Parts: sequence; structure tokens; C-alpha cells
Amino acid sequence: MGPAPSNPKGFWEHADISNLHDRMLRSMEGREWHSTLPLPRRWWLSQRIRPFRDEILSMLKRDFSDSPFWGIKDPRMARLLPLWKSILDDLECKPLFLHVIRNPIEVAASLETRDGFSLYKSILLWFNHVSEAEAETRGFPRSFVTFPQLLADWQSAVRRVARELEIEWPVDPGRIRRKVETFIDTTLKHHSESDVELLGECEIPPYVTNAYLELVKAAEQPDRDVSTVLSRSSEEFKKARQKYFPVFGMMNELLAGQLPALRQTMCEQDAAHAELYAEVPNRQTEVAWLRAELASIKSSRSWRLTAPLRMAAKVFRQLLGVKPPAQNSR
Repeated sequence: MGPAPSNPKGFWEHADISNLHDRMLRSMEGREWHSTLPLPRRWWLSQRIRPFRDEILSMLKRDFSDSPFWGIKDPRMARLLPLWKSILDDLECKPLFLHVIRNPIEVAASLETRDGFSLYKSILLWFNHVSEAEAETRGFPRSFVTFPQLLADWQSAVRRVARELEIEWPVDPGRIRRKVETFIDTTLKHHSESDVELLGECEIPPYVTNAYLELVKAAEQPDRDVSTVLSRSSEEFKKARQKYFPVFGMMNELLAGQLPALRQTMCEQDAAHAELYAEVPNRQTEVAWLRAELASIKSSRSWRLTAPLRMAAKVFRQLLGVKPPAQNSR
């Protein structure tokens, strides 16, 4: 997927697979990539998913059959891993997982700017993705790296990832240093929130904060087992969702659907108001000109000579019971 105003350097996602993921999610009772509802139970075994599975297999064989080492990036995969693990097993591919962790407040700020999502919805999306991805990759070779680690020293980060996944990069990071450093532009990180700010954000549930901080520790301590903390956070989330989600979740979905239309209406109204305000000086000039013309007419000799005719017309209107023309009170 190519660049966009919200991401000038590009998304680097496989366009066909991302589009397929969107279609597959819509087949699950109309879900979208940004739906906060849980996916149906054992959805990957459903007959309606079978055509998507076959399509993914065809894409992988088409695009990667000649590549011994390949990878795919798409945030939707975080929630679709049960299907992907089954597909990779059928292909006898050994999956390796790289989790890139970013502060949820930064993610929420980006989604608010790009999509108009509320903080509530964005935090739910962040937690759904990271918690499901962590749970589904347990027992597989995996590595965690934070967004700040990549920006601060990408070479050290990718070398650590290689050690943890026990792989060798096809190209040594040192050989492509200039290209990568030209690509990495810290000014394009539009939203930067510290962990201290996250901890001080009263609207963020503790299970979200705890999960994020534990994942950061996993990126700093490769042998750290995050499953206990993430499992606890997921259980707390499920309890909260069961208690509050039927109300707040539906309200959020409705608001998310209405927000673009409301913003468009507000923009159109602002433009109309600006146009009206711009016309005010012109209208004031016209009124002043008409008043001057009227004063000039009333002071003219012809106006004085036709006064008897106007008086006669007034008398006839009264005799006929015709009401005089309405006068402007101003």
C-alpha cells in the first residue's frame, strides 16, 4: 500500500491481502478493521471463511513461492492469526512473529486525526490487537520492539530481533544504513506521548496501561514472559466488556458512523457562514446607496410636483378599502 497524507512514506502493507482481510471481516456480520466487537467464536472454521482461505493460499503461492524468507505486515493480521497459523502450517512454513509496540495514546491521537475516532474506541482497538496478537503467538519464535527503539537506533533493534528469532537478514543492516536512515524521518512521527503521560491519563483503564508497560519490558528484556500480565489484562478487559460494552460499544459505533457526516455538515455550514459574513459589507454599501438615492428623489423637483397625485392615490385606496403597502419598520 502506497503513501497517503497521514503516512507520506507509505504503509508497506500487501494491498491484495489487506483488501482480502477487509472483505473477510465484512463477511463476519459486517465487521470492519476498526470494529471493536469481538469476532465470532471459532470463526476461522466457518464455511464462509473457506473461500478467503483459498484466496490467501493462492496469493502466497503467487507472490512468495520463490522466496525462502518473506514477511507480511498488516495490522488486521493481529486479529486474524488463527486462520493464518493454519494456512502457514498447511504450507509447511515456519512462522516468526515481530511485535512492534507503540504507546496507545499515540495510536489514539493518530486515529483521531486520520479517522475521527474517539479515545475510547482507539484504546479498545489497540488493546484488541495487541492482546490477541500476543496470545496467538505464544509458543512461537517471536520478538518485541518498541517504536521509539526503532527511531532511536534501528540497527541495534533489528540486530537484536535477528538474534531472538535466530535468523540472518538477507541483507546486512550496515549495507543499507544510508537508505534506511533516509527513509526514517522522526518528523513524520506526528504524535509522541511519553509513558509518564500514559500513566497520568485517567481515562485509560489499568489493564491497558499494565499490558503496554509489560510489552515495553519485553522489548527491553528478551527473556521476559509477558503471558501472565497479558492474560490478566485480557480477563479484566473481558469482564469490563461484558459489563459495559453493550451500551458504550453501541454508542461508540453509532458516533463513529455519524462523526464524518457531522464534520462534513459543520464544514459546509462554516463555509456558508463565512460567505454570508463576506457579503455583509457589500449589502451595507448597497443599503447606503439606496438610502442616498431615496433622499435624492424626495428632494427633487419632480417629487414635489407629484405630491398631489400621491395624495389622491392615498384617498382612493382608503375609499376602496385597499391597505397601503407595508412599510419597512427600519
